Amino acid sequence: VTQQDKHKAKADVKKSAKSIKQIKDAITAAEEEKSAAIATIFSTTGNFFRGDGKTPWDKIVLKQTERDPWIDLRGVEHTGVRGKTMQAWKDCFMLMLKTVFPNNAAEMQKFYLTLIRHSPKISVRAFLQRFTTVAGYVVELPSVIHSRDATDTTKAVAPYEDSELATS
Repeated sequence: VTQQDKHKAKADVKKSAKSIKQIKDAITAAEEEKSAAIATIFSTTGNFFRGDGKTPWDKIVLKQTERDPWIDLRGVEHTGVRGKTMQAWKDCFMLMLKTVFPNNAAEMQKFYLTLIRHSPKISVRAFLQRFTTVAGYVVELPSVIHSRDATDTTKAVAPYEDSELATS
């Protein structure tokens, strides 16, 4: 190995070290942006709940993101502070919905929708538009899968498929 090869190798190492530092700095900046964005999501959601809704939201967020240990939707206890993540926000939002709706609201709503019949007072098109709109929200409601009653075989409530809508 010549002296020239050693200098070239040292230059390559310095260049690589500089690239690695730039990448690490970019990762740190991206993580800070992500944290700020998620904090904004939590804050904005909290702003939607005024009056009586604000306090439960704040308590749920505190329990889910800042407590050690914290308990997930299925009642499983986890150690360590969870922090504010997108999954934590989804769980907090579902817990907030569960303050208003029962654990099986999605199943109940889907069953209720199967009982609805077309009224001759409105057109078929209007009926189907309303039905599909309401049916689209079923997956957003609390379901048994979001409760302590859920098992590993419990399935989430699936949205209506076109074949199910055709028979409604």
